Amino acid sequence: MENLFESYLGGVTFSLVDAEDIDDLDEELRENLPRAHAERAAVPNGVPEGHW
Repeated sequence: MENLFESYLGGVTFSLVDAEDIDDLDEELRENLPRAHAERAAVPNGVPEGHW
């Protein structure tokens, strides 16, 4: 989401998306992603290993 905001939406982001919703999503991802498994082939080149 950060990439989307920085690359495409810029400062208008926070007029479109509630910051509390972003915080809630971040928390849910932190809780659930450790149990997720990604296929190496699905990860774009250059993405640091800690990000997937």
